Amino acid sequence: MPSSRAGRAGSENRPVTVIDFAKIDADVEQPGAKAIYQPSDGQRIRRGVQGPILKPLVEETTSPHQHTASPAPKAHAPSVSRTRLAKLSTITAQPVIHLPSLSKSLDCETLFDLKLGKDRWFLVAQSTAKDSRLLLVQKFTRPEIKNLSFLGKSLNHKNIAAKIKAVEQDDVFVIAWEFMPMSLKQVVRSPFLTELKVASILGQVLEGLQYLYSQKLEHAGLSCSTVLIDSAGVVKIGGLEHCRHIESTESFDTKPLKRLTIELVNGSYIDGVNCSITNPTLQESGRFLNFLAGLDARCNISDLQTHELFCQKWTPESLRGLVSFANYFTLWSRECPPESV
Repeated sequence: MPSSRAGRAGSENRPVTVIDFAKIDADVEQPGAKAIYQPSDGQRIRRGVQGPILKPLVEETTSPHQHTASPAPKAHAPSVSRTRLAKLSTITAQPVIHLPSLSKSLDCETLFDLKLGKDRWFLVAQSTAKDSRLLLVQKFTRPEIKNLSFLGKSLNHKNIAAKIKAVEQDDVFVIAWEFMPMSLKQVVRSPFLTELKVASILGQVLEGLQYLYSQKLEHAGLSCSTVLIDSAGVVKIGGLEHCRHIESTESFDTKPLKRLTIELVNGSYIDGVNCSITNPTLQESGRFLNFLAGLDARCNISDLQTHELFCQKWTPESLRGLVSFANYFTLWSRECPPESV
């Protein structure tokens, strides 16, 4: 909530951002005494300045003049910061992918596990070669290998996650992908998700889908969890294990793309339900709503790419602020949890 406040010399009229901490722990269940959290020194948070440590204040339930026996000490409730950290953290200390000789097989140093999207775990590793590139390592069981339609193809496109190396070890098949820091799941319903930024995301997704169709592959698992984005705003389609071979490329099933689009702007998608757009920024966008309405039937990807939504000058670079906010907001929330996301 922007406001003006007198500050140090030379900054009396400088606008500052004020953040209300009155209900920052509203959605966190706190056992024991009810606590109200507020800045310990009574100061507000200015833009770019880390907030003070939050301390619990127990509400008074009796008159200050009433003499009563001292209550028994109560167990301390977990701090909001600690609770939020457990909820927001995407890194786990317990390895999801545990392969003792993986480092030698892939010529890499294993680092940590990373969750991208919903229930999609990867092992982050760093190549020991000269390029020292980061990798996303994904494992598949032997029965799952039979359904990997993309394995027999050499996919190479700027909007498709690149396969760097694949090795087979014991009963596990391991694929090392190029590193991508986050999925679209982290930018859903962002306050910075304007019509132009939606066009920049979906425009890149359509280019990736067009390439997959040229390889006679259809992505059946398209969602904000399987589409990745980096700090430069480049969008890449991942989750290629959901691709299936098709014979005809004249038209494609738009249902996965519609699911992705609604999830991106609304924050969620319920299959089988006629979802209306709840994002206030895009509720009045005629071009976006018209594009969404056209995803109710099979159509040609080229026709979608010429839609008026993509006639504006969209670029991957326009997404840099969106991604930067997602990165900063996640880290900042661990120290100063907001009221809502």
